Amino acid sequence: MERDSIKMFCKFKKVLAVFLLFSFAVSFSFGESHTPEPYNQDEIPESLQDLRRFEIISLGALPFVMLDTTLVYSTADWAFSGFAADKGPTAFASSKRFSGDEQMGLTLTSLGISLGVGLTDYIVRLIKRNSDMRKQDRNKDQINIIPVSEDPDAVPLPKRGD
Repeated sequence: MERDSIKMFCKFKKVLAVFLLFSFAVSFSFGESHTPEPYNQDEIPESLQDLRRFEIISLGALPFVMLDTTLVYSTADWAFSGFAADKGPTAFASSKRFSGDEQMGLTLTSLGISLGVGLTDYIVRLIKRNSDMRKQDRNKDQINIIPVSEDPDAVPLPKRGD
């Protein structure tokens, strides 16, 4: 019985290999080469770009924040235990070192701090963008009017009698 299942598995592998080989051959021979166009600057709304940046920064900060949170917590735990040798500070503590509630607390604290880092970046970008827009508005109000007679690049208009 076991031998039959091994033979069947070998046949399945051969059929799968032939199928994959055939599908790659078809895709290479009939597939069109198409390079996608890059996104235009106005194609994606600014709010979605900001949301994506918030997500990237928050998730990117999470591993580093988790290491720092574990290190700070284990150092505090070591200090409150009277500097016991078995509770030395470490950022790479094993799961046996902390109880389930402590691990949940460390994880939730790290998530909160990471979201705070992402939110801080979002707020700073909003303030900077608003400041830049105000500067542009102020620059629009400063229009210098140069008379045509004083402008060397001006094309003189023909006189009415000509």
